[in-house]
Amino acid sequence: MSAIPLESEIEPNMNETSTTYPFKLWFAATCAWLGSLQFGFHLGVLNTCLSYTSTDLGITEAKGGAVVTSVLLISAAVGGFFAGQVADAIGPRRALVWNTVPFFAGSLMSAIAPDGSTGFWAMLLGRFLAGLGVGTASLVVPRYLVEIAPTPIRGALGTFSQLFVCVGILIAFAIGLPYDGKEAFLDLGQHQIAWWRVMFAIGLAPATLQAIGMSTCPESPIWLEWKGNTEAAWRAKGQLQGQNPHALPQVTNLGATHFGDVEKQETTTFVEEGDGASVPLRGAAEEVFSSSEAGSSHLDDEELSGEGEWSDLVQRRYRRMMVLAVSLPLLQQASGINSITFYSSSVFTRAGLSSPIIGSIIVGCVNVVGTGVAAYLMDKTGRRPLLIASHAGMAISLISISLAKFLPRELLLPDCVLIKDFEYTFLFKT
Repeated sequence: MSAIPLESEIEPNMNETSTTYPFKLWFAATCAWLGSLQFGFHLGVLNTCLSYTSTDLGITEAKGGAVVTSVLLISAAVGGFFAGQVADAIGPRRALVWNTVPFFAGSLMSAIAPDGSTGFWAMLLGRFLAGLGVGTASLVVPRYLVEIAPTPIRGALGTFSQLFVCVGILIAFAIGLPYDGKEAFLDLGQHQIAWWRVMFAIGLAPATLQAIGMSTCPESPIWLEWKGNTEAAWRAKGQLQGQNPHALPQVTNLGATHFGDVEKQETTTFVEEGDGASVPLRGAAEEVFSSSEAGSSHLDDEELSGEGEWSDLVQRRYRRMMVLAVSLPLLQQASGINSITFYSSSVFTRAGLSSPIIGSIIVGCVNVVGTGVAAYLMDKTGRRPLLIASHAGMAISLISISLAKFLPRELLLPDCVLIKDFEYTFLFKT
């Protein structure tokens, strides 16, 4: 049984260290990043308009407004729980296309929610739908990017995914600027539309663009091969990474793939690594694991070719990995970053800041800059030192903000609260 030729044999003029990649790769990545942008947008869209939205819906900001805000996180957990299964079943690209439906429907439902108690329930439904999109995007966008990206730029594409979340939050803050110190409306002749409705309607644009764009993008080559469609996988890889699909041989009798079938095959599909070496085309998780900072640990072939079970997660050999995988994101979220994302304008208003929305926009800018700095430092200092330093700084910032509550109001300067929020946001992102 003959082996499939190496990529270097197929396309000798193309190598992985080249900085030139096909337009299709960048287009597919940009379309996927729109999912991350919507993730951030829906997180931050109520920040600057919550009080006005609550008034129009006949609810209190402290109770009903909090429910409208937090239901997004509840549904995001639901969406995230099922996102992997959906992507496995229909493919990451199709999952992202269909994920634009809850994003679009959630934005539309929120924008047209009528005033009064009926509008409150409509808003809840809209936020719940948007949350499903947020949860799905948080898992499927990084997966799609990892599976389409050449090795040398895989990390960069993943970093941009997080950056687009921050950009989405910044956009949500910025479009709330008309509410800075006054109620705002969009005048349409004799009709006035509350500005918060316009803010939610803006969310329709990225959902529509992503639906159209992702429909024209190639499917993940990794997923296609997992499903046994190796020829389509090679064609997709050619579109995304520059190989000439017409130069590829006809692939027959491949048998079981490396992703889920128990039987091992003599034929191995190869992809070229950044240093020119060839490795089997398997799940991106294998490559990430084997090249991680933890060392050169490898999973044996039986583990790599087998289908994972939930019971594997409680095995002793995976215990430390699972503790870190669960505790790090959980503790990060518990540190309070969402209170900044959801309520910074309200906090700045109560602190006496003259332009609370301007303050929130600056927080959004710090969010973006912090992500960029983290991406720059990550490979220079290592993940662990960066995590330790940033979390220590976050703890100091939070303690300072908490102690400030006990100061006399005349000694509590609004600028100090603003600076501490900036400091905390920057350290969280690094």
